Amino acid sequence: MRAGELNNLVTLQEQVTTENNYGEEEITYQDYKDVWADIENLSGDRYFEAQAANSEVTGEITIRHRTDINEKMRVKYNNRIFDIENFYDPNEEREKIILVVKEQQESG
Repeated sequence: MRAGELNNLVTLQEQVTTENNYGEEEITYQDYKDVWADIENLSGDRYFEAQAANSEVTGEITIRHRTDINEKMRVKYNNRIFDIENFYDPNEEREKIILVVKEQQESG
């Protein structure tokens, strides 16, 4: 992986289950690790292919290879939140991981 490819500092967040005042479980997220990443939104043919397959995937985030990633995590970048839908090592060389993500839409 060339220097400069990963030029966005993102925060991996892990899911935490807590109990609220009424004894109900609530899912929240806490910051886990800051990592350098490349963020790529799906566009053109890839975007339309995803839509045709009824996929909600909106992009891919590339980070250095890690073994502590799971699909219950999410990625925070500035004021944007991305849910991790899937992830894979494209060359199985333990160099990088590509996170297949869906960006959360602002409500309201």
